Amino acid sequence: MGASELDVARQLMRLCLAEDSREVAHRLGCDPTGTLAGCLRLAEDRAAAAVRYDLTWRNAV
Repeated sequence: MGASELDVARQLMRLCLAEDSREVAHRLGCDPTGTLAGCLRLAEDRAAAAVRYDLTWRNAV
C-alpha cells in the first residue's frame, strides 16, 4: 500500500474519522517503534513540560 502511519492518521483526521493522532493510535494501534508512536511520546513530553513550567511559574508569583 505504501502509506505510512502518519499518512493514515492525517487522512483519517481529514475525513473527520478521528479527532487526533492519539485517537488513531488508540483505535487502530501503531508500531511502538514507529514514527506515529514517537510523535505521540514527544507530544506527551511537551504537555508534561508545559504543566511543570506552569506550576513552577505560579509558585514563583
